[in-house]
Amino acid sequence: MADEQESAPAKPASKLPWILLLAVLVAGAGGIAFLTVRGGADPDVRRYPKSGPMLEMSKLIANLNEPGGARYLKLSVMLELNHPATRALQDLLPRLHDRALVYISTMTVEQVQAKDFKLAMKKELTKMANEVFGEGTVKTAYFKEFVMQ
Repeated sequence: MADEQESAPAKPASKLPWILLLAVLVAGAGGIAFLTVRGGADPDVRRYPKSGPMLEMSKLIANLNEPGGARYLKLSVMLELNHPATRALQDLLPRLHDRALVYISTMTVEQVQAKDFKLAMKKELTKMANEVFGEGTVKTAYFKEFVMQ
């Protein structure tokens, strides 16, 4: 009797677990590919909005309004734009550069060292840029370099 059970053909193994495992693997790979292509896999992409096109100003170096004119401020500035930079914007950069130099040269050491000066300077540069380029052209200004000597 035991021999009859052993010699009976075995039931074919169920394919359902293998099909489920394959479906889970395919869905997981598809999800990873979707998040990677979409940019959602990187938490920084969700936290920080995409920046606009950037326009770099030439270095700004101006003497501060101090007796003897021995102190100066040197800035490197990037402007974040609301639309791609055009040749017309490039052509207007010297006007913005001039306005910024005139503005900086009125500053004293005490003003530059004030707690909120950098933030105020960024706002002023953004305002000047929008006056020169046209309202709404520049989102904000970013400092790449800020040195007072």
